[in-house]
Amino acid sequence: MDLGSAKRIVDHINAAKPDIVWVGLAAPKQEKWMAKHLGRIRATAMIGVGAAFDFHSGNVKWTPAWIRKIGMQWVYRLAFEPKRIWRRNLDSPRFILAVLRQPLSNLVRQTSETGSMAGDENRATINSTQTRSALDKPRTS
Repeated sequence: MDLGSAKRIVDHINAAKPDIVWVGLAAPKQEKWMAKHLGRIRATAMIGVGAAFDFHSGNVKWTPAWIRKIGMQWVYRLAFEPKRIWRRNLDSPRFILAVLRQPLSNLVRQTSETGSMAGDENRATINSTQTRSALDKPRTS
């Protein structure tokens, strides 16, 4: 993008007087764009949404729900878009470390949820009883 077209884009955005500018250029392009235009864009916030527009518009197929639920959307996308995704995900030591920690985190979370379920049920019963008794009281106006 040349400087003239960049200025026209900034002017066009500012003319609309937005409160929020949603930037969907994919990482890291959107982060670089937002950093470069910080202070030039007159909006309360700029929010990078990655491929959200593509998913919600139907331009990109959603990962199946069961894969999203287990936190493995990146594997699905890597399988279908290897040229685009591999460097961003597999070239990052922080990403690899997060992937290796994920099964351990899931195990710890499941163990802690199982161990505290009885307490949660008791609290829920007490809270719903308190709510019901508060609703049963007649209003005084």
